[in-house]
Amino acid sequence: LYICNLDEAVTMSDLWKECTKSGSVTQVNIITDKRTGISKVFGFVKYNSNETAANAVIYMNGQQLLSKQIHVEFAYQHELQKKT
Repeated sequence: LYICNLDEAVTMSDLWKECTKSGSVTQVNIITDKRTGISKVFGFVKYNSNETAANAVIYMNGQQLLSKQIHVEFAYQHELQKKT
């Protein structure tokens, strides 16, 4: 899943904890600036199944995480939107 509009203070541990509310998470990655290490306020989460991921999109999209309302979608949808 592609997750954006993260608060800059969100850690991978925070994101993992939030995402496990929807099911079994296998990987979490918050993208950071290579030079500064500061969050680019988006990341990716992998679940153990497509069904669990679909449930996570429904449950998590629009939820508040720290000070921001997050946007959650399948990563391939994000790539398609960037191309159009």
